[in-house]
Amino acid sequence: MKKVIVVGGGISGLATAYLLQKKARAAKVDLEVTLLEQERRVGGKIWSIKEEGYLCEWGPNGFLDSKPQTLDLCRDLGAAAHLLRSNDNARKRFIYADGMLHQLPENGPAFLKSKLISWPGKLRLALEPFAGKPPLEVDETLAEFARRRLGDEALRKLIGPMVGKKEEEGDRRRKSGCQCRRTGRHPHLVSRRHSDLDRYSGGKARQ
Repeated sequence: MKKVIVVGGGISGLATAYLLQKKARAAKVDLEVTLLEQERRVGGKIWSIKEEGYLCEWGPNGFLDSKPQTLDLCRDLGAAAHLLRSNDNARKRFIYADGMLHQLPENGPAFLKSKLISWPGKLRLALEPFAGKPPLEVDETLAEFARRRLGDEALRKLIGPMVGKKEEEGDRRRKSGCQCRRTGRHPHLVSRRHSDLDRYSGGKARQ
């Protein structure tokens, strides 16, 4: 019997363990898979809590269906019937900062009126087109990328809440652009191909 140990019970570890078992059965290989997880529950950053009538998501609450492998996995697990399309009402997002909830601005005028980012922070964001491209030999972390192009306040109040909780600061700092290159849409790659993110966003919208 062959033995495999998968370290980490997040979505990647669980999917890997499942795929190994599936391929072993198809190849008629006797395989023992052991999954190690330091927390009391599996699922990693994906965690849903229902409390007082509210559904609270502690991590990602959806995925893009442009990658068929994800949908195939859901079908294999018998979860396809439980998938829900995104609700347009969820497009309005709020960020808790400085003791109050702020609706995430959806356009330029709303951004200028928003109190989420201070005026110095907004001016720093306005300088993003002049940030330039990183050296080719540098593999920036997500935090380094955001700080260089958008500033510390945007990293703390915009990027941080979208990527993870404050306790995940280490993960946010360690995650590098090379870890997301297969999508071709990671900001790390955008900054190498375009002079500024606004121009890139406009181009993608026109496409």
